[in-house]
Amino acid sequence: MKHPNISELENFVNGKLDSKQLLEMDEHVCGCAQCRAAISNMFVSKKMALDLGALLLGANDCPEYEQLSAYVENELDTDQAKAMQSHVNSCEPCTRDVSRMAELRSHALMRPSVTVAPGMSKQAARTATPIWKRALAGMGAVGVVAFSAYMFFGLLKMSNQTAPVAKAPIAAKQEVAHQANLPEKPINIIPGVDKPTVIAARPEILLNDGNYRIIRENGKLQMAKAGDGSPRTALEVRIAASINEKLQTGKVKLDEPYQVSMTEFTVRSNGANNSSEAIAPKLIEPSDKVIFSSNPTLKWSKIDMASSYKVTVYDKTGRILIDQTTDKTSMMAPTSLPRGGVYQWRVGVRRSESDKWAMSAASNFAVLSDHGYNTIQKVRSQMPGSHLALGVAYESCGLYSEARQEYAAARRANFGSALANKLR
Repeated sequence: MKHPNISELENFVNGKLDSKQLLEMDEHVCGCAQCRAAISNMFVSKKMALDLGALLLGANDCPEYEQLSAYVENELDTDQAKAMQSHVNSCEPCTRDVSRMAELRSHALMRPSVTVAPGMSKQAARTATPIWKRALAGMGAVGVVAFSAYMFFGLLKMSNQTAPVAKAPIAAKQEVAHQANLPEKPINIIPGVDKPTVIAARPEILLNDGNYRIIRENGKLQMAKAGDGSPRTALEVRIAASINEKLQTGKVKLDEPYQVSMTEFTVRSNGANNSSEAIAPKLIEPSDKVIFSSNPTLKWSKIDMASSYKVTVYDKTGRILIDQTTDKTSMMAPTSLPRGGVYQWRVGVRRSESDKWAMSAASNFAVLSDHGYNTIQKVRSQMPGSHLALGVAYESCGLYSEARQEYAAARRANFGSALANKLR
């Protein structure tokens, strides 16, 4: 390849090239004294960084792989062997490399049959992390020292983080793999590293929900923000917990105030004002439920030949809050009812002005509290487009009709999803 320019050399040293480009540049720099000198000159004014980087990497005077291999094979003369022994005794990375080489060779001698994977080390070096170790092996001492300056100044910008300790680079060589020790499933082994490379499985996306995703990771269902990881705000974390509860159990537990409301519905339904005359209307809506609006629309059945209807709404102490007549079969409350209250209502009917009112049985409803109202408004503004988030917020407040509508929207947006089809 042609000589790279200064910008390309800086990208090479800073690890900003992809795997293929990095290896191509590595091969060029390894055989090009001009480029190695250019890399060294980049940092000539940063001597302190160079010295510190070389010391941190332990690569300022480490021998090449071939020299270490010859030392292990006893192919060096006496003087060279003594010099190598002195270096290995004082260099932890080289000590580990020598031990690894000796171990592989001893196993190979003990086995009558071995399998040699051509290019194994080179392939592993292309995929191993961090990949800059491959570049250091090709560049030699000059490239190592230049790269160390980048590491030094990068460390100055980091806070509350531990710098990685670099291991001595090992050039691409064929490694010996023993048939008897092969695992049941193939895994990549990085030369010079004792443990296998663990490649994390990509999370499985089960359901899309606006700016959020329901994923399966490590066998568990989780809510994640698209492109930004897990939910982090207090509201997101709380809603994510409710969504997990819904997906695991099929329902969301009611908040305590609405548990009390539902209990009160049952108690009051068994109490007074629950009898009705034969011609009285039947109450349709709302009935034994929590409603969002503080100005609810009340609906009842039509009575033939009725001249007028009388609507009465009481609070839980029996105090009349609304007492109004109409000739229609529905009426919006003319005044706002206090949020968080439980109310009872009845409808009377008469066929002429002289008739007495024939009163219906009583029915109950609760108006969403200020806390519930504010929570839902926050979900709408802070988690827009998330049908699941709004659905579980509604369900936790006892707003079941509204929750079902949101779950239906989530199913339509995830047609064919088995997980979405469970939302009811």
